[in-house]
Amino acid sequence: MMMAQNITDIKQAQKDLQRSHALLKAQQEAAIDGILVIDEKRAITSYNRRFCEMWSIPEQVWHTGDKETVLNCMLPLVAQPQRVFSQMEYLDENPTLISREEMYLTDGRVFDYYSAPALSTTSEWYGRIWSFRDITERKQTEARLRQQAEREQLV
Repeated sequence: MMMAQNITDIKQAQKDLQRSHALLKAQQEAAIDGILVIDEKRAITSYNRRFCEMWSIPEQVWHTGDKETVLNCMLPLVAQPQRVFSQMEYLDENPTLISREEMYLTDGRVFDYYSAPALSTTSEWYGRIWSFRDITERKQTEARLRQQAEREQLV
């Protein structure tokens, strides 16, 4: 009887875990940001569709799960790749730091990115989460408003 209860408990725990995983993946896919998750071994463990769209990286590259391969596709799109690469290395060396900056791309787009450690409830480090948001429209609007204000001052 005890063995049957243990099996029932294990099956329920598996079902709960699958449900939790499905909800987290759905939440990730519903985000307006492009999301990339790198684990403690520096491997890609998760990403959402928006991230793939933002970076236009071929699907076969994503399925490798190899961070270096993905970076080699991403960095040529970045206006200052060495600066971004240096920041990524710095965050790798300082895994508990949080970072937020703007990233300018060679095609004129601007991404706001936020990076934070993935920590357990007991502060065990599991990797890093990167979140990218396309703020190109906002930056263009701000520039137009600045130009308009400058023209009005001249009048």
